[in-house]
Amino acid sequence: MYKRQRQSLGIFESILKIRCINVEKILTKRAGDKMRKMESLPLVSVIVPVYRAEKFIQQCARSLFEQTLEEMEFIFVNDCTPDSSMVILREIIKEYPNRARQVRIVEHDQNKGSATARNTGLDNARGSYIIYCDSDDWVEREMYEKMIKKAFDDKADIVGCDFYYDYVDRLVIHRQHFPNDNIQCIVELLEGKLHGSMCNKLINRKLYSLGHVRFFDGINMWEDIVAIISLCFYAGKIAYVSQPFYHYVQYNSASIIRDVTTKQMDDMIYACRNIESFFVQNNSFDKFKFHFISLVLGVKFYLVLREEVRDYNRFHCLWPEFDKDIWKIAQRWDICLIYWLASRKKYKLSRFIFRGKEKIRRLIFRHE
Repeated sequence: MYKRQRQSLGIFESILKIRCINVEKILTKRAGDKMRKMESLPLVSVIVPVYRAEKFIQQCARSLFEQTLEEMEFIFVNDCTPDSSMVILREIIKEYPNRARQVRIVEHDQNKGSATARNTGLDNARGSYIIYCDSDDWVEREMYEKMIKKAFDDKADIVGCDFYYDYVDRLVIHRQHFPNDNIQCIVELLEGKLHGSMCNKLINRKLYSLGHVRFFDGINMWEDIVAIISLCFYAGKIAYVSQPFYHYVQYNSASIIRDVTTKQMDDMIYACRNIESFFVQNNSFDKFKFHFISLVLGVKFYLVLREEVRDYNRFHCLWPEFDKDIWKIAQRWDICLIYWLASRKKYKLSRFIFRGKEKIRRLIFRHE
């Protein structure tokens, strides 16, 4: 009887040992698969919407493929461009066989605008950190390596850097001086001390999920500022690399105010409305009120410069409650004077002062 029990126990132990070995193999395989998956995931995803960029896409793509950081992916979103941008891009990809496997091209069936193209790229991104590059701009070779290193060293959710305004005849460095505090970062974005572009900011992917952050489809002016303010709101630490890496190509160095279309004006107003709603929903409007006024008055400033009666009417209809606070915002006295005159319907005098300042700026620009 005892012999049979020992035999049964031996059989049971053998079965158990086999099962343990099998379980161990399964767990080892799963762990290996997980590690291989983690190893294959890029550190940085660069999203590039492509539309009418045939004159610039070559320089843009080369600057991306020649990055010193290896663990990357490049997502080009063809927003149904009618020119030869994609043909040129595919030829350049062939010149970089080591990068070819890191490139993905996503096609839109119709032109949907830069905001939707960015959302498409975001949906396809696998990197731990995400950044954007416009197809008519380009970047320095060490940009992403230095920024991801800063992110890891400082355990930062957002890393910003300086950038160049790349004119035909000169480069102008714009220093950014990102604060570590996310609240102060929002303040400086609202006041225009920090550029609202997403292209010089490396963002931890988790922030997009945490804040359900998306770009508003169809909004192609100031779409960046809405997104970056939301991302900063949910960010922990923010870090700064004090080097200019991004080349923001400028077509017209003669004026700081470009021609703004009615659609672009509508987009800017829509962006302000959404930022206002975001602050209200998060019980933060009072905290950012006077800084938000700076952003709103920036929009109203464009309306004064457009010299159309309907724009003057819009000037007075948009956030009229803020007009009394013009002198309280963190702007220079001359800008405040221009706003104040416009709020009292002295439009011609407002434009005269601005154009005088602009002429002086051009003279300085030419002789520097």
